[in-house]
Amino acid sequence: MKKLLIIASVLFCSNTYSQYHLRFPDTENFIIKTHWHYHFNETESNNPGLNYVIEAGYTGKIYALIGYESFSALKGAELDGLELNGYTSFHGAIGFNLTYGYHEQWNYNTGIRLVKAYRGPIREGFMRCFIGWEGGITYFFRNGFGIGLRGTLDYRYDQEVFGWKPEYILSSYFTVSKKF
Repeated sequence: MKKLLIIASVLFCSNTYSQYHLRFPDTENFIIKTHWHYHFNETESNNPGLNYVIEAGYTGKIYALIGYESFSALKGAELDGLELNGYTSFHGAIGFNLTYGYHEQWNYNTGIRLVKAYRGPIREGFMRCFIGWEGGITYFFRNGFGIGLRGTLDYRYDQEVFGWKPEYILSSYFTVSKKF
């Protein structure tokens, strides 16, 4: 009986302890995310303004999302008589999802993203495709809402439209999420 109690105690403690390690999540969810970045300073390439992203998709051991991004304050250039200010993109992302905490409160994800970006108006502007990386951390409350931070690193081919050299651009966002 003593051995049985010791084995039960060890199993209970290891199970409880394992709930607080970084691991793949036990649950699968439909998720909606919004990301915001507000650019406060006027620079050569930006006016002050809001860059926002809306995404929806699946999250479990992996995540797969599709989304839309708009950054109307991004300056461009004039090309063929058309002023190409602003940036709009449609994107998809897929990657790994890890969680931490007994109730999976902390969520960490990283993956690749494929982007179709437009400079200027979508119907009149110019389009380029590129690939990038993204990662984020989110804290989820018991009601399924979460807040966090997200970062993307893209090799921006859309700058070729203006004759600019493509370069890596790092972007950071404040995130609000809802799991269903």
